[in-house]
Amino acid sequence: MARARGVCALALVAALGCARREAVPAALIGRWTTDDPRYADRALEIGTEQIRFGVDPGLNLSYRVQGIESEPDPNGTLYRLFYDAPGEPERSLQLRLPAPDRLRLENHAELWTRAGVSTLGG
Repeated sequence: MARARGVCALALVAALGCARREAVPAALIGRWTTDDPRYADRALEIGTEQIRFGVDPGLNLSYRVQGIESEPDPNGTLYRLFYDAPGEPERSLQLRLPAPDRLRLENHAELWTRAGVSTLGG
């Protein structure tokens, strides 16, 4: 009986942990570019259901968005965007919005600017 309670408690904690994820907020949706020459011809595109990394001209990697977790921060809201692809483990990308229409990837110095509306929905 005690073991069954433990399993039920673990399942409840897991379910509540997943419940913290939310839909992609409008502030993140769009096509993001940067003036940093290392990322010329590259873009990050965030939609309500997909995220797309433009890795080279004509080459994009697309993934399914699994949800967002956010936490307020003095340097701009910190978002954890969870994504995956069929047959691959879930990944996350940490993003910060230091100002409207400005995005910074956590642990990167370059600033990304919203270039327009995402073609991925939203």
